[in-house]
Amino acid sequence: MVTNLDAHSKLRQVPFYNSTLIERFSVIYKEIWEDFTASEPPQNHSEENFLQYLLRKINFSRTQANEIIRSMIIEANIATSVLNEYIAEASKDNNYPTSVEVVRSYILPNCVYLFPSKALFDSVADFRNNESVNFSTVSKLLADITLIDKWIPTKRNVTFTQEQLKARRIWHKGAVMTWGPMLQDIIINACNIITANDREKLLYRPTLTKDQIDRIGTSFDRLFNHSLWVDPNQEIDKLLMSASKQEDLFNKYFLTINYVLTGNP
Repeated sequence: MVTNLDAHSKLRQVPFYNSTLIERFSVIYKEIWEDFTASEPPQNHSEENFLQYLLRKINFSRTQANEIIRSMIIEANIATSVLNEYIAEASKDNNYPTSVEVVRSYILPNCVYLFPSKALFDSVADFRNNESVNFSTVSKLLADITLIDKWIPTKRNVTFTQEQLKARRIWHKGAVMTWGPMLQDIIINACNIITANDREKLLYRPTLTKDQIDRIGTSFDRLFNHSLWVDPNQEIDKLLMSASKQEDLFNKYFLTINYVLTGNP
């Protein structure tokens, strides 16, 4: 199965959809996890120890082992998120607002902890279940304020309503590449995260409080109810499709992380 994964990597001529890779990683994970839990005592049941098991007994490379755990974390969070129904299986499917590739590259790395935890499963230090709940909460806020349910594919002779235009602009890949990294700062600010270690873990923490959720919502309001998303200037859409102009566009409209966090230009 690992050979099959390698055969359809991005280096090959016929790549698999990213979701197919995740599904195959999931099968591998479940089979090997059963062997790990059967052969290792409960006090060794952690993601970090499972990673070491993959390296030591299964002879996976560190890259392969890290990708299995990373993919399982991604799969678990997408599955419980309201965004799931809006994510295309293929990297390019114009019938969906976004894709697995975009979500796993620009949204999840800025929200969840994608590295193996040393905490024993179900211990007080294990926040994987909380993380999934937290991401579900954040993604619900994100889906609602970005009007993702109003997104429609491009059609001939169809004029978008303001809500449809807003949804299309926000969920354009070029836009997500720019506002996605802002999610990290929004979470850090809302949760008053101070240490470098906690800054890496983001939503890998106790369930968000009402105050923290409200603070995230306030930043989302500044970010996604900005005039950039509904300005009739068609030049905006051209710049969103550019390979490198998105950040310049955001700065031109003073849609900066400082504004998102503080309300000040």
